[in-house]
Amino acid sequence: MMPIYGKHYYSPTVITSVYLTELGDRIEEGFLVTILIKNRRISIILVVESNKEVDKGIWDSINFINVQFKKDGNRIKVTYKLTTTIILQMFFKHTTCGEVDLSGSVTRQNEETYEIKSYLDNQFHIEKIGKMVEELESTLRNQIEEVYFKKSQEV
Repeated sequence: MMPIYGKHYYSPTVITSVYLTELGDRIEEGFLVTILIKNRRISIILVVESNKEVDKGIWDSINFINVQFKKDGNRIKVTYKLTTTIILQMFFKHTTCGEVDLSGSVTRQNEETYEIKSYLDNQFHIEKIGKMVEELESTLRNQIEEVYFKKSQEV
């Protein structure tokens, strides 16, 4: 499922990997999900010198989701703590500065808690984790556009 998502959301050349790690001997002790996205082709148009396109760009995404459960009577609560890091590199030519390498990273966290019926409600976990990753990456992409792209106009 992740390769299809990556190809539609990023580009046909994206590479995705998903890892699951148990945090104990029982599911009740939680688990860790790691989602790695490597995208060597980014199509971003900089509004620098008549919409010059980026010559080469890399957008890497590292997502860690710590999944913890808490039982309260008959209720089961699950907390997803997401940490996302975006690593961005853009290379382009500027008439005054020459070849420019604009690179950086940004990390943000988000946490959400839900009530679930079963520890092993896999569809629920996939939907919530997927939505969290997509929303946080979208927020970061907008922030990066504000900071990096506007700064590149000043260069």
